[in-house]
Amino acid sequence: SGPVVLLELKTRSVNRVFPSDVIQLSAQRLALERNTRHFVAHHGYVVTQTPDGAREAHRVRLVSGEAVVALVRRREAILAGRINPRPAASVGVCSTCGYRSICPHRQGR
Repeated sequence: SGPVVLLELKTRSVNRVFPSDVIQLSAQRLALERNTRHFVAHHGYVVTQTPDGAREAHRVRLVSGEAVVALVRRREAILAGRINPRPAASVGVCSTCGYRSICPHRQGR
């Protein structure tokens, strides 16, 4: 009867939330609200599990639907070549990017 609260389980080497986790949950929130008309809470949980089985729940504030749509439009503009992407904030993010081989900003060459 109350709001739906989203939860995402992530298996990773550290108990940490990444910005992409918040974006993913926020996009799920937008899709769920638009397709079901249910109210989805403005917060969610990212549960991280490390290889040793330890779990930690992190409460995160979700971004607005407008912010999700803006990110989708930015991605489309980058892929269409209308705007240039910004460099990754860290070598770790850069090293796992599917576009690394063609990126002029690539780090850790």
